[in-house]
Amino acid sequence: MLTSKGFDTVISILGNRGMKLQPAIIDVAISAGVREFYPSEYGSDIAQGAYLTNRYFRDKHLTRTHLAKVISSNRNFNYTLVMVGGFMEFATKDLFGINTKEHKFTFYGQPEKEEPLTATADVAKIIVASTLLPKSPTQIREFRAPTGLYPWSEIIATISAAQGVEYKCTFHSVEQAEALQATFAAKGDVEQELAFSLKAIMGDLKQTGVPKPWDNGMFDWERQSLETAMKHLFSTE
Repeated sequence: MLTSKGFDTVISILGNRGMKLQPAIIDVAISAGVREFYPSEYGSDIAQGAYLTNRYFRDKHLTRTHLAKVISSNRNFNYTLVMVGGFMEFATKDLFGINTKEHKFTFYGQPEKEEPLTATADVAKIIVASTLLPKSPTQIREFRAPTGLYPWSEIIATISAAQGVEYKCTFHSVEQAEALQATFAAKGDVEQELAFSLKAIMGDLKQTGVPKPWDNGMFDWERQSLETAMKHLFSTE
């Protein structure tokens, strides 16, 4: 969004490696007159359960802590947290245990574990629509708006149907993911440390990525279903 003086809103879309730079970006944005910042999260509600201490979300917490600090001395500055769960299309990536070339699924947990998901097109719509909603008197807005909760058994079945192939599924325990996370951390392999910390929390039946109640009534349009998103994804490959 633009004002006569420049950018009014900054929407960060940095990946894992760049998230640690967000506090510095926030400071520069404030100095330039930006009044609204969207940190690069858009997934889970990290302010609850094991998400508070999980390694994968550490840099996101650093950003949240910095945002909470700067609003106290910048009354015209606001920030918005958007939590839509995983992106449906991204769920097909190796990080989530899915190999779409070899048609294999490896999961650290039980197949009935549910994952909140939203199609990427709907994520974009939610973010844009949220910029037009009223500001909060606390300078903080939080929107929880996944499309739905999907068991991993349903996710892999939907991907399998969209590709027209059968998947070989392998399930391990959450404890195995946690052990591998520690092994890679000791080796200094940050990428794999992050990957297995995420796999561990994804498979933990005690953890919910985006707890209800949700704010879907604020974003009232027909969302893409998991089936539609997967059919579109694999029809364009």
